Amino acid sequence: MSNQTQTLKDLRAPRSDACHISIISSDTGPVVKRFRYVDGKIHSEPRAALYRGTARTEVANTPLELHDVISELGDNEALALGVLDQVDQAYRLSTEQLRQPGEIARTKAYFSSNEGLGWGLLDIDTKGLPERTRERLGDSDVIAALFRVVPQLERHSHLIRMSSSAGIIAPGQKPASVQSQHVYFQLEYAPQLPHVLAAIHDLCWLSGLGYMSIAKNGKILDRSLIDKAVAGPERLIFEAPPIVEPPLTRALPSSYLHTATPLSELIAPNPCEVRLVKQKAREEIRAEAELTARNYETVEVDRISRNSNITRTEAQKIFRLRTRGRELCDDDVIEVGPKIFERVGDFLDRVTDPTPIPCPVEGSEYGLTTAYFYPPDSHAPVARIISFAHGEMTHFSFTRFKKLKGLRWL
Repeated sequence: MSNQTQTLKDLRAPRSDACHISIISSDTGPVVKRFRYVDGKIHSEPRAALYRGTARTEVANTPLELHDVISELGDNEALALGVLDQVDQAYRLSTEQLRQPGEIARTKAYFSSNEGLGWGLLDIDTKGLPERTRERLGDSDVIAALFRVVPQLERHSHLIRMSSSAGIIAPGQKPASVQSQHVYFQLEYAPQLPHVLAAIHDLCWLSGLGYMSIAKNGKILDRSLIDKAVAGPERLIFEAPPIVEPPLTRALPSSYLHTATPLSELIAPNPCEVRLVKQKAREEIRAEAELTARNYETVEVDRISRNSNITRTEAQKIFRLRTRGRELCDDDVIEVGPKIFERVGDFLDRVTDPTPIPCPVEGSEYGLTTAYFYPPDSHAPVARIISFAHGEMTHFSFTRFKKLKGLRWL
């Protein structure tokens, strides 16, 4: 019996000579954006929480097959680049904290890169480009500029798609210019994706298409035309059409594909050259970043002092505990909705289930579901918040549970 089971698994497991994509389906409703027309303006509502449902891996050997898979996505579905143990089998999906026997979680423990062919993603968003970078682009199409930086991408198999939110049309207006695009490219060896994205990111820097940006708290962030943080096999990619409420309409954007051979290798640029360029860019905005950090501290300390009815001196200690120690005490204040702030102690007393929230640092302007609150559960005896802002995983603990810090259930 054991030999037969192993044989069946081998036959259905992802193989190096086939290319795959995984589809994640939510049991709790749509995960795509909803667009409304309010007071003469287009408003978008993100609904990206996906924590219970099913996951399955399907074959997508060519750009056309990948395009067909994407075209069939429902509003409760998203993609992941990684593969599961078996192809064409539905797995029950939960969070790692609530997972029951027989269920999987959207983590690297269950989603992995195929030891062979795989799809990579270039996530391009020009919305936050600084003026200097826009000037270097000129009138050039951003994809054309990227292909000039990395000509190998254009020659190998790829699929180009506009943002799933592109083509939204308000009454009497033309569609807004596309600011976000996805380029899927086929890799000969999928586990190389993080290194390939890092090389493309650095090549952008040497071509004048990299830049430093400043986070809300003054942190200097290393950016380019692409987001190199999308390499994770478990990371969600939203491609299904958004929900568009009348009188808004949507013109379906065109996709472009090229079928050829998979990308086999990409030589990274000289790291010393890249480091010097980045150091210069970092120094140019250091003063602005320091001013941003001071202003952020002033605003946050005022808010903590006012909402928790404590002195500014006490509030400043609490603020620095949050920003330097990643620890939230009961008198700190977090944003739980758009411009809705709550004392941390009250939040802990009120919320008993896993809950998506804005990042404790970046707030709702960066997104309403960029962090997740986890209460004490069978996996950990302490509550915690995990933020995914800026492509990084940041853990926040609570002073209330400090005595239990480091404990794990046996």
